[in-house]
Amino acid sequence: MKTGNQFELPKERSKSFLELIDALSNRAIIGWGALLYAGPVLLISVAEYFIGGKTHIVTTQADVTFWDLIYFNFVSMLTIGYGDMSPSGIFRFFTILEAITGLAIYTCSISLITIKLLLPKKNIIVFSKYAYYCLDDEAFMIIYLNTANQFLTNLETSWYFKLDEDWDTRSPVRVPFITKSVQTFQLHFDKTFQDINATLHPYDCLRIGLSADIGMASYSTYVEYGVEEILVISNRTALTAYEGFYKVDEQLQTEKFANFFHYCPEGASRLSECLKSAMNKHRKNS
Repeated sequence: MKTGNQFELPKERSKSFLELIDALSNRAIIGWGALLYAGPVLLISVAEYFIGGKTHIVTTQADVTFWDLIYFNFVSMLTIGYGDMSPSGIFRFFTILEAITGLAIYTCSISLITIKLLLPKKNIIVFSKYAYYCLDDEAFMIIYLNTANQFLTNLETSWYFKLDEDWDTRSPVRVPFITKSVQTFQLHFDKTFQDINATLHPYDCLRIGLSADIGMASYSTYVEYGVEEILVISNRTALTAYEGFYKVDEQLQTEKFANFFHYCPEGASRLSECLKSAMNKHRKNS
């Protein structure tokens, strides 16, 4: 039996629970947890103070002040129970509710913090500003850096190049792990540069998706390069010869490293310029 929800367009895009948690900072989670504890304690203490609840607190003190009520309700909410103050009468029931609420808040807070700690950072993989088409190899090339302080295991790379109305997908490539060095990855395409140039469209693009394991967590990311961000280069000799890619920690903050990582050789043409040339040639012929 089909339900209407399967065919009804949403008013807005929905976010999953993990996406909502990922959007929160650690400081926000801790702040909301503290507020969830302090809010009920303050409200209950104020209510008890005004309805004479302080007379229902059994203690060795001569008098129970408002701050004593704050202290008592915090102890009850945190389920500590030092024994220096205890409720009597109907307030025992409220103390039980406080304890249950405190346990629920504590459990939720610990769960959220655990999820947050286990979720890998989004920018573990940093991509170069440009993708490349190497004429000598007749292949695309991407450059990316593993910024985590450990290897990424079971890495799977998926990609496709949208050429005109063709969505040319490739089978995922899996490797056991990648190191903390810069990765230069070749993507072999079955069409020649002349074929690409002849059928290129302004909205064509190269899309890459990566998925891997980092510790106990699964990580995935993606990048899209349009025709303006794909450079046509003769070969990749300059990139592979740069030793800084294998000594990332020593080179990371240097200008030389950045120039090679976001490599844009002098005189390199963009794929979009090939498109313009093809369009101008078409106009002349027509």
